[in-house]
Amino acid sequence: MTKKYKKKSKNVLKKKKEPKRTKKKSNLKIKKQIRKINLTYGGAIVFLIVLIIIIYTIPTEQKQNLSQEKNISTLKTEAINFFQEYWYLVLIALGVFGFGGFFGFKQFKLKKLKKQIIGLRTEKKTILELMKTAKSERFRENKISPLVYNMRMQKYGGKITKIKQELPALEIKLKQDKFI
Repeated sequence: MTKKYKKKSKNVLKKKKEPKRTKKKSNLKIKKQIRKINLTYGGAIVFLIVLIIIIYTIPTEQKQNLSQEKNISTLKTEAINFFQEYWYLVLIALGVFGFGGFFGFKQFKLKKLKKQIIGLRTEKKTILELMKTAKSERFRENKISPLVYNMRMQKYGGKITKIKQELPALEIKLKQDKFI
């Protein structure tokens, strides 16, 4: 017999349960960190583009010296020279990424508001359906007691009033953000 199978009393082989494998927590942490970064990725992209341009503008002999000696001061002077020579391109790149980041963030906010509004509307519909089922269980089928019915109705009513307060405010905010 192999290790994967163990014998039962009626000579029936049963497969051993192997533990479920979970995703690595580090991947989840990285995803959460990426979500937290809103507009800072634009600055990182600009930095990487500038660094790539610097590396490609350095002659091949200096590249070999840089890789052999790992001379940080050479890289620093080349970066300064690059910024002095191509300052207008750096400003244009920063402007483009800043402009794109601004409108990207606005679109993100609008989508988030729309999802929130849709979620509140569906929650309101499900609560109304729950209220209907509670009424039918109380009065038609007589399954629940009056005390349980009243408790449920108070809880559902409180949730509906909360949704009725939040929904118009979110809709107004969505209309204002669309036009700004």
